[in-house]
Amino acid sequence: MAEKVNVQFDKIPSFADFALAWLGEREAEHRCGELAIATFRSYRRTVLGLLIPMLGDFSLDSVGLDELRDLRVATERIPARGNQALDLARRILSEGERLGLRKSQGILTRRIRRHPEMASARPADPAMVYIIFETCDEIIHGELQICHPNMAAIFQLVALTGARPAEIRNLRWKEVYLEEGDYGTLRLRRHKTMRIIGEKRIVLGPTARAVIDRQRPHRPQDAIWVFPSHVNRGYPYNDITRAWRRVALHASLDDLCLRDLRTGLATNAYDSGVPLEQIQEMLGHKSIATTRRYTRISAARVGKAYEVVERVVFSKRHRPKEEPKLEPWRCGPREERQPESGQSDRGKEERRE
Repeated sequence: MAEKVNVQFDKIPSFADFALAWLGEREAEHRCGELAIATFRSYRRTVLGLLIPMLGDFSLDSVGLDELRDLRVATERIPARGNQALDLARRILSEGERLGLRKSQGILTRRIRRHPEMASARPADPAMVYIIFETCDEIIHGELQICHPNMAAIFQLVALTGARPAEIRNLRWKEVYLEEGDYGTLRLRRHKTMRIIGEKRIVLGPTARAVIDRQRPHRPQDAIWVFPSHVNRGYPYNDITRAWRRVALHASLDDLCLRDLRTGLATNAYDSGVPLEQIQEMLGHKSIATTRRYTRISAARVGKAYEVVERVVFSKRHRPKEEPKLEPWRCGPREERQPESGQSDRGKEERRE
């Protein structure tokens, strides 16, 4: 679906006015269910927080390469949001060119180097996932009181399914199908790549099914959200970052991010021999290149690769054939050969002649 701005302008607008019109069209897509709420909120935060303060005073046709380079320099400390700001600026300027409000200058952002960013520097290995899961179990059973049990259940389901945190935080009961498969299925219709891959299916395992079943006894008849907020009744949680920091700090994993659980599932699946295409389906990526960035090759896997190489190099069939042993060369003075009797006299006579 192409992005369009249906607002008519009598003259060339400022970048701020046109960006607000573009953002209004994205809000309409969100209300129609074509754009996930987390994606729309991310767009709104970037447009209102970065693009309009830095580019809003320029007219739409005067925004060029220099202004975009200044935007890149100003966002060096926030590389992920800086790259998103450049992408949104490109889309807004391209829409202005389509409507004839600015001259076609090509894709300017291709001439600007993007901020280097990585999906995760430390994916969660199985031991970390187990520690986080046990900590959340203590919270759910009332043995530990550092966050609400609904938040702890969200962390567990993110670790078990590899879903984006916003997808589990905004999970609705109408997206839960417990009769499908052995343990149930989640059919997510409001996620980041909805317009590209369509509905996202997550097959539940026995432990993930148990997390869902724990929420069912507390579910009112008119409940919408699987994990409703205990602060704003009838709505999902807006932010679970602070609760996650308390959980990670208690588990002595204070440098572990919530998104590292998603990256850890991809890495653990790859180390177990799961093909990249299946991991791409599990994570809901539109490009397999993104899946490759999420999968980190563990040190144990690299060590096994070296062992395979050593076995090939030093196997018996590749060993050189044994050569016959030669006597070592003597470095001492050469021994003179003693002539036999009778030969020395004939040699002296020949020299005299």
